[in-house]
Amino acid sequence: MAAVLWFLTLGLFLVLCDSCSWSPSVDQQDFCSARYVFEADVIKRITLGDGEEYEYQIDVKDVFKNDSQEDVKSIKTIFGDGYRDSCHPIPLQENTTYLIHAIKDDGKLWLIQFANKQMQDVDKDDTRRMRELYDCSCEIRFYMMIQPPQQDNECAVPSYGHCERSFYCKRDSENVCESGNLGQCYNH
Repeated sequence: MAAVLWFLTLGLFLVLCDSCSWSPSVDQQDFCSARYVFEADVIKRITLGDGEEYEYQIDVKDVFKNDSQEDVKSIKTIFGDGYRDSCHPIPLQENTTYLIHAIKDDGKLWLIQFANKQMQDVDKDDTRRMRELYDCSCEIRFYMMIQPPQQDNECAVPSYGHCERSFYCKRDSENVCESGNLGQCYNH
């Protein structure tokens, strides 16, 4: 038993040291943590300071989530972290269309790092999950080995072997959160 515990601890340590985000996740969590999710063309990228931040001039094409009364299509500027961030975010490229996840902080719209992807990599199943299947009132809870008893307001997901992209958690007709997969099961 001690050897198993030692190997689990070593594995967790190596994962923590080798990555910026060690915790398991699914795309729905990025969607639900964002205030806004939209498709936008990046018109221009401006480096601020010594590369500590970026300012992007954008043209919003379609909106998938809007947790405010704002006219998201009128947003023309968004900011993102630069190389001061320890995980070294990948700057968005000019003349490229992205699916953008954003939050508002101090009156500015900010990218949620690592949640954004080029629209050429977003398929019809991704769009359907965003429009119809992601239920942000359901909590997504990861478990290591033994699946916990099902709770009405959550979906239990194994920490390893789950489908990051195709997974969704949504309330059924009896108002119980249940999980499913739509699309190909693969991870980023």
